[in-house]
Amino acid sequence: MEESDFQPPKRFARPLEPQEELDYSRGYVPRKTDASNKWSRRNFQEWLFNRNTACPNDPCPEDVLSPTDPSLLNRWLTCYVVETRNKDGKPYTPKTLHLYSRSWLFSPIAR
Repeated sequence: MEESDFQPPKRFARPLEPQEELDYSRGYVPRKTDASNKWSRRNFQEWLFNRNTACPNDPCPEDVLSPTDPSLLNRWLTCYVVETRNKDGKPYTPKTLHLYSRSWLFSPIAR
């Protein structure tokens, strides 16, 4: 049987072309998720600015989310989680903080 005569079973789609693979690998981010990610990044950037303004002798590195030292990342994310608040001054819920961390994992702050 020639390669062009091969018919895959119905349960499998035809093999992807190289460009299709690239298109699919880029992924799709739903609009609401994208908005939440942007909000989370903005919140972190605001905390970073305020933290560094309040503590100029102990600034948090601008590239803190892409460090080579895990202890550095641990220190500053701990500070962020403890220090960040809602606009009314109340701490965020654990679920909100978990979602923040997910947005950093899948949508880096540097973007």
